[in-house]
Parts: sequence; structure tokens; C-alpha cells
Amino acid sequence: MGLPRDETAFFGREREISEIERRFEAGARLVTIVGLGGVGKTRLAVATAARRKGALYVPLGGARSLEAAVREVAAATRVPLRAESQARAGLGTVGAALSKKAAGKGLLLVLDNTEQLGPAARELASALLDEAKDLAILATAREPLGARGEEKIVLAPLEEGEAVALLRDRARAAAGGDVEIDEA
Repeated sequence: MGLPRDETAFFGREREISEIERRFEAGARLVTIVGLGGVGKTRLAVATAARRKGALYVPLGGARSLEAAVREVAAATRVPLRAESQARAGLGTVGAALSKKAAGKGLLLVLDNTEQLGPAARELASALLDEAKDLAILATAREPLGARGEEKIVLAPLEEGEAVALLRDRARAAAGGDVEIDEA
């Protein structure tokens, strides 16, 4: 699936984007953006992926099992699965397809909202990375996945100046034009 589009401005996070890019360039294959709900993990992941050629986005917020997650990844990456496919067999099929897509050119797979899966998120990411050697995964979660080789970026709230700029931007958008905001 292509990256989601957001018509609102993206504020700050250049330092975090650079750090994620640096880690992938240094050979990391799994980077997890970790932080509280609403802190901007998804926006950061999408903004980072948008700078790369060859990125796919998989929203996992509705997946509660490994099988459901495999089906979400298959659908987002347009990998056909048999209806009766079990999670493990489906995971092998998806991993093999991603291996072909990534071969020689690399591919970034964004796995968003993995916390819903619990330990199955670790299994999903590990199996895909084991199967597809030219694949890298950028995951978002409230806690690290705990997978072998995982690197984490702990996302803090925006700095004050960026947070104020974000507030102003969203207030203007909601008001349909300029709006006065008391500095206090």
C-alpha cells in the first residue's frame, strides 16, 4: 500500500528522521519508533518513508493476531493468499514475495501500530526479515517489539516552539483562516 497522505503540515522531527535514516544506512534492518499514544509515531514513520524510494505502508491497528497481521501485510503489498492459509504458511508466502520485491534494490516496510499484536509483532517482523534479506522494517509501537537486531527510537513530545507552531497551524485549519491565539 502506498504511504498515507496527510494534507496538514508536518512540524519538527528532522533530528529523528536523520537518526532513523542514519541507522538504516549503518545496516539496521528493524527500527521501531516507540512512544506514547498521540506523540506522532505514525507521522514520523510516514515522513521518513516518504524520503525513500521503495516504501510500503501497512496499518496494523485492527490486527489482533499473527494471522490477521499477515493478511494485512499481504493485502497492503498485493500478495495473494489462499483463504484457508494459516498464519505460518501465509507468512512464508508474504516473506517470499517481499524478498522478490526487495531483491537488489531494498524495500522499506512500515508496520504501523504493532502494539495491538503483542508478541505476534515480533514474530511477524522477524519472519519477514529472515525471509527477505533486502527488506528493512520501520515499526511504530508503544513498546519495543523485542526482535533480534531491533533498534529503537524513543519519541518524546515536540519541543515547545514546534508544538506551538503545530497548534497554530491546526487552529488556522479548523477556523478556515487566520486566528488570533493568546501567547499565554
